[in-house]
Amino acid sequence: MDIVRLENVSKVYVTGKVKYPALRNVSISFPKGRFIAVMGPSGSGKSTLLNLIGGLDRPTEGKIISCGRNLEELTSDELAEYRNEKIGFVFQFFNLIGYLNVLENVMLPMAIRGVNEREGREKAMNILRILGLEDKVKKKPNELSGGERQRVAIARALVNDPELILADEPTGNIDSVNAKIIMGIFRKLVDEKGMTIIMVTHNIELSRFCDMVVRLRDGVIENVEEVSEL
Repeated sequence: MDIVRLENVSKVYVTGKVKYPALRNVSISFPKGRFIAVMGPSGSGKSTLLNLIGGLDRPTEGKIISCGRNLEELTSDELAEYRNEKIGFVFQFFNLIGYLNVLENVMLPMAIRGVNEREGREKAMNILRILGLEDKVKKKPNELSGGERQRVAIARALVNDPELILADEPTGNIDSVNAKIIMGIFRKLVDEKGMTIIMVTHNIELSRFCDMVVRLRDGVIENVEEVSEL
């Protein structure tokens, strides 16, 4: 079963009179319950692909079916609901809110969704405990290491039980030791929870943690490989 399907998707950015085609007529399906790496050189369209799947941007042409929804048919409010309920985002620069502590950062998506504070606190604490951060709940992001901040960002991405995790260069700002820890967490989420993770990365060494590698170049899919075949 596929969790995401793109049909003839193109994205063209326009700056003044200049048109920049970031994606060109891309068609691909992402199977449910897999850990998928999207790789390619800078400017190949990797982040654009992730933003379109996450409903952060809309394609110029084509159709995207994600988590059972045709994103083209959703209003701005429905897209916001889709992002909050179906998608968990993990970014390279963590995107944690500096004036909130760890627990408050993780609880935020549930507050937006309308979950009561007690339930939200219990759920956030449980996830933080699983990720080994129970002793960091009162600390602010600037008091944490890069690896700890990324684990907080993962916890925040998980609290609403998303169907799909989208990770954009999640190890780009942490050292290799913590990068392997993060990959181990992602691998466990796929193997034990049946989650689907689509991760953009430049690091070819991280592909060994994945099930499938999609390679992009100049906005088109160069090839799709099963990791066992790499």
